[in-house]
Amino acid sequence: MNSNLSQELNWRLRVFDSLPFPTLIMARNGTVVSVNQKLLEKYNISKPQVVGKSCREIFQSLFDDPDLPCNQEACPLDKTIDEGVGHSVLKQIQRRDGSMRWEDRGFSPILDDVGNVIYVVESIRDVTRTKALENIIHDIREFLNRVVQSSTSAIVVADRGGRILLMNQAAEELFGYDFQNAASISVTDLYPRGMAREIMKKLRNDDYGGRGKLPVTQVNILTARGESIPVEMTGAIIYEGDDTEAATMGIYNDIRERLAVKKKLRDAQFQLDQSEKMASLGRLAAGVAHEINNSLIGILMKEKMEVDHPFQSSLTCILEDAEPFQTH
Repeated sequence: MNSNLSQELNWRLRVFDSLPFPTLIMARNGTVVSVNQKLLEKYNISKPQVVGKSCREIFQSLFDDPDLPCNQEACPLDKTIDEGVGHSVLKQIQRRDGSMRWEDRGFSPILDDVGNVIYVVESIRDVTRTKALENIIHDIREFLNRVVQSSTSAIVVADRGGRILLMNQAAEELFGYDFQNAASISVTDLYPRGMAREIMKKLRNDDYGGRGKLPVTQVNILTARGESIPVEMTGAIIYEGDDTEAATMGIYNDIRERLAVKKKLRDAQFQLDQSEKMASLGRLAAGVAHEINNSLIGILMKEKMEVDHPFQSSLTCILEDAEPFQTH
């Protein structure tokens, strides 16, 4: 072996050992021909324990993995050899202490000068922490989705282009759309002409509740049937990164029933006011009639009564009270 070839092999071995993940090289028949230092350290083994043995034997005896992926599906090693392209498999493995770990195993072909696969490199990445974070994020998303879907207020989220990204059940009932089968819905379809543009202007204006926020506002929305419905809505712009607009959100509450109740109350108040006015007029008319009747009776009695009748003095007093009516 000349010095140049020796230097190249040493350089390649150093690169192989410096890989951050446990890595092994296998022949086409699955026999391990080499492993890097990271693999030996991780599993606390020596090269003689793995080199020359089959991958199945190594994983089942040393790596706590009795349930190999090739037991249920096509072997990723064989697929890599047959197709000449890389493959990966995600595995959940139970440790000897009963805990679980996740491994992402990647298979990459090493080709000869004419493109035939001569070896396969397998890298083993422990993605337990990443998977745990994914599960946490998934659980959070599921929880938020349940919150959104259980809201009695209609909630709609659209991207910057106006394409609907989310519509909860209350929104489907209010707007009359089936979100799953309405990919062509645009946010502009939910409002009368020009209204969506006006809402966006307010959302971008600091004078309306602050930048990116729309306080409670009464607007009309349009249903899938073209019906106009009065609602109270609040809105917000969803930002990402350096204040880049990513989406918009609207929350709507149908106020038809509330407006109908207000109208009934106004009508009832008007009727009450009219009744009170009529009652006041009735009381006034009764009082006037009473005064007039008293005076008229006195006048009639005086005309019929003799001059020396003992009630003459009383009638005179009554007639004096009636003088304003007589004069008028």
